[in-house]
Amino acid sequence: MQRLRLPLIVFAAVIISLLFGGGIALYSFVHGDACRDWLTRRLNHSLRVDGKLEPIAWDGMTFSSSGYSGTGQAKSRINSLDANGITAHLNWPALLARTWNLDQVNVEKVNAYLGKPITKQEEQKGAASGSGINLPHFISFDFQIDHIAINQGNLHWSAGQNQAGELLGTKIIATRRDDSWDVSASGGKAQHTGLPSVTLDSLSASTGSKGVTITQARLFGQNGGTISLNGFVALDGSQISRLHTEFSGVSVNDLYPETLHLDGIASGNADYAGTIQREDAGAITGSLHVDKLRMDWSVFLGKIGSFIKISGMDDWALDSVDTQVIYRGQHLEFSHLVAKYKDQARIEGNGAIDSGQINATFSVGLSTAILQWLPGVQQKVFTEEREGLYWAPVQLTGTPQNLKEDLSKRISSALQESVGKELKSQAKDAIKSFLDLLKH
Repeated sequence: MQRLRLPLIVFAAVIISLLFGGGIALYSFVHGDACRDWLTRRLNHSLRVDGKLEPIAWDGMTFSSSGYSGTGQAKSRINSLDANGITAHLNWPALLARTWNLDQVNVEKVNAYLGKPITKQEEQKGAASGSGINLPHFISFDFQIDHIAINQGNLHWSAGQNQAGELLGTKIIATRRDDSWDVSASGGKAQHTGLPSVTLDSLSASTGSKGVTITQARLFGQNGGTISLNGFVALDGSQISRLHTEFSGVSVNDLYPETLHLDGIASGNADYAGTIQREDAGAITGSLHVDKLRMDWSVFLGKIGSFIKISGMDDWALDSVDTQVIYRGQHLEFSHLVAKYKDQARIEGNGAIDSGQINATFSVGLSTAILQWLPGVQQKVFTEEREGLYWAPVQLTGTPQNLKEDLSKRISSALQESVGKELKSQAKDAIKSFLDLLKH
């Protein structure tokens, strides 16, 4: 028995010495510059960034750093990253399994620019990052982060030469799920080239090696209304991104240029399919419904719009407008457009806008109550009777700033033929004013 006791005591002493020595080595490593260098390497590897972690200070099992900043490596999707006010909690028991596990990381502010880094910088920094510290085997660890909370996230991105956007001032929480992350965000303002700015209410998504799946995003328009969004954003340029959005109560001013002089409340849906990394490599299809649309009627009716005001009907808020829309590159196509104003007027048509140039064909229907102020116009111009209205075709061309229509000349010609005939006294002054208007 005594013969066995001595080897056991020696074995226990060796184990204790190893643990004690390993503990001293680990303590020295954690509280030295070697730990910061090692953490920098692991962060650089995980983020594919060549960066630098500022000096760290320990308080129990939590360490803090003033910041981390760097630029993207060759295959990174990050152009540059700057994080300030970092605190992290180390899960000490996980060290027994050779895992450096940060179970909670808090970051006060992050500025991230997404996009392809500059090649020369990648090569130079990539060569520099390869000279980091290598740990002895007995204190080498895997590296893992479980949970990240960002108090203020500012994301900037680019897609093609003329497409860029940003999301500023959002709160982000990310939780690891095996090889992916569950992400939630709230607050902040977002904008992208060619789209109206919005406020983010909430977002839930998951990230993987192939892309980002947006489970649900809820946004507010800058002038009111709500927008919901879901779908898949591919990070690989060879894959297709697909997004679906629905909106309601959105101001028309948020959707169309001010030069069109439109005002109303819009609702509808849209679907996007394409490669977001390449400009003009996608298409948007959807439907649009607008209530109480106020517009410049001269766009469709020429100078007859001003005459209608003379006749006393100056409140032309359309009851509803419905249309189907397809947008691809610089080409916008609308079809099955139907606009209604009570039982007095209706517009139907199709058209397209290519690089700012409008080419559209409409049919305008007016009631007898309106046409009675224009003797001879119903017989000469609005000749088709349908659904209780009298219809005339209109061709619309030009730019939003300089639209041209072909209806005014036909109305003017019809009125001039009728002006010499006997007219009701109540219409004479109005007709003379209208003819004077057409001459200018």
